[in-house]
Amino acid sequence: MKFGIGIIGAGNWANHWIPAIRDSEILEPIGVSVGSKAEIFASKFNLKYYENPHQLFSDKNIQIVCILTQHHVHTEYAVMAIEYGKHVIVEKPMAVSVEECDKMIEAAKKYKVKLQVAHSRRFFPIIRKAKQILDSGELGKVLMMRHVFAHPWRPPYKIGETIDWRSDPEKGKNFFLGYGCHHIDYIHYLINSRCKKLYAKMRGFWTDIDTINAGMIFLDFENGAFSTYWELDTVAPTIKEYPPFPDFRENNEIVCEKGLMILEPYRRLLIRKNGGWETILELPREKADPIRKFLREELEMLAYAIETDSDPPCTGEDGRHTVEICLSAIESSKKDKIIELKTSPKLHKNCRPLYYDT
Repeated sequence: MKFGIGIIGAGNWANHWIPAIRDSEILEPIGVSVGSKAEIFASKFNLKYYENPHQLFSDKNIQIVCILTQHHVHTEYAVMAIEYGKHVIVEKPMAVSVEECDKMIEAAKKYKVKLQVAHSRRFFPIIRKAKQILDSGELGKVLMMRHVFAHPWRPPYKIGETIDWRSDPEKGKNFFLGYGCHHIDYIHYLINSRCKKLYAKMRGFWTDIDTINAGMIFLDFENGAFSTYWELDTVAPTIKEYPPFPDFRENNEIVCEKGLMILEPYRRLLIRKNGGWETILELPREKADPIRKFLREELEMLAYAIETDSDPPCTGEDGRHTVEICLSAIESSKKDKIIELKTSPKLHKNCRPLYYDT
């Protein structure tokens, strides 16, 4: 069976999705709607253009809808698609509030369709290999983790007279949620547990942008593991040089019962047990972050979940937990207090492992 794909939102990221879909033998892009660039986008990729999303959702040739809009309207279009009986994959972050995540989850259950969140880091080959090793028990239980991330890119503040949505505290809900969600997701994914409480200190050093873009979080998990998360997307204005550190830095140091792991998603994976360090996998940047490949695999995994009536690899509950952690961290910093997370749904195990051979 081929799955017809409908696209909602035609921003820059959407340009990666169509080539990825066309690489698949089981996926077929059908059409696009929503956004000032949607008609041009449809012409560029030889797709059907729908003047409004209801027309796209009504098309019986479409089984899966990709929500690629700005964060603050993810819920609106996802719920709308679900009510038409479409399976949905929504870009990260799932939404800008926990309540909006709940609306999507409840709608998917009511209409008995699959809902997946596109947390792409789970599909990175080095992260997939790390997950396989951790799940195997080779290193024993994860005890603690340190995650460091420094991003050399600054989102624009204004385009003309309009505040860019990524810098808008209502639409983007802080750069930390928009990009930090990548890291929060795979921290709890690797630790294989839900976060029960956290404490954070966060700042926004850019004087012309009212958004949080640097900080540290201490995360305490239900299984006894704990982690720190350090994100730097900005520096104090008195520091004239930017980016603050060379290149793009993302590094994880993981302490387990029977060994250690260094995970650099864009570079390499090392483990240490019974002696020295062993390099398990090392890749150049273009193979470590294979955009076209992981977008195809995300959709193929959703198709697999539909065919087998199993959970997709990143469920709505997973996406919701990541949003809850991000927003709770912002609240913790503002109130200078430990935040206990209100809910803790069970981890979903009923899905095809992401380290399967492709």
